[in-house]
Amino acid sequence: MVDRQDVEAARRRVAELEGFYFHLAAYVGVLLLLTVVNALNSADGWWVQWVWIGWGIGIVAHAFAVYASRPQFVVNWERRKLRELVITSANGRKRLWSSNDCYGPAEVDKRTLAPGKPLRFSLNWAGRTSAPGSGSIRLCGALPVGIKTTRSSPS
Repeated sequence: MVDRQDVEAARRRVAELEGFYFHLAAYVGVLLLLTVVNALNSADGWWVQWVWIGWGIGIVAHAFAVYASRPQFVVNWERRKLRELVITSANGRKRLWSSNDCYGPAEVDKRTLAPGKPLRFSLNWAGRTSAPGSGSIRLCGALPVGIKTTRSSPS
């Protein structure tokens, strides 16, 4: 069976490749046109090489972003962001708590949730506040006051 995350990763990869190929095609097409224009109006001298070089740097950077392997710190950051749980105020404007304020054991914690049953777990505090600059310290595992428990209806 194909995992949904694998399918999403494959779709993102195809979109990255497609974006690069469209960028490359636009680069070649536009620059060929500009080269012809520059050749027909060469009284001003050659200027098109600067466009080739400038835009070419962008093409090389885009190719590097698509085809080169990412540094480990970027991969780790992406993984943290994908696993992050953020609790915000009801209107979504104020960040109240984030799971990235905590650190836990390196192993993966997989659980099957039963409908209508609360989930309880412990997290260790990493020494940062939950709301940067607020001066308040919220221990991980103890959610801030004012958060309502939401229960989904059993299917």
